[in-house]
Amino acid sequence: MWKEYRLAPNFEIPPPPNGPLKLGQILDDPDEPRYPLNLVAVVSPLASAEYKRFASGVTTLRSKLGEKEFRLWASLTQLLPVGGDATIAKQKSASDIFEVKTIETTFFLPTKPYLEASLKHDDVKGYIEGGLWRNDIWMITGLKVAYGASVTGNVIRGEARHV
Repeated sequence: MWKEYRLAPNFEIPPPPNGPLKLGQILDDPDEPRYPLNLVAVVSPLASAEYKRFASGVTTLRSKLGEKEFRLWASLTQLLPVGGDATIAKQKSASDIFEVKTIETTFFLPTKPYLEASLKHDDVKGYIEGGLWRNDIWMITGLKVAYGASVTGNVIRGEARHV
């Protein structure tokens, strides 16, 4: 088991509590999280307390970001489309400021008994056994929602490149 952070495939998925994503859901495709294997049968209660963390006024300069971090911030501010191919400009100035007004993080820490109980769900079990135990699955153990993302600064100039 390892941690992997994924951006939502689009920004049309509403955040909890009204959105379709819930802690404890098991996915067969993390790029399409709206259709979990255990849609109506998330094991309850969660294995541990549900933790919430809020961060306000998160900012960074383009010059402090590596390519991966830049793509994340650019996606949040919709400078780049999420997922798929993107054409981005190679900047000559690194003075753009990326800002998120609030980031809400909700997570829990699944225990081994919780994972075992989750894997016993008929649809999850059928998916795993149908792939002869070679199919990957992902569990949503945390959700991060950004509110008020923006980018300000210089106009992006320079040559375009395919990413």
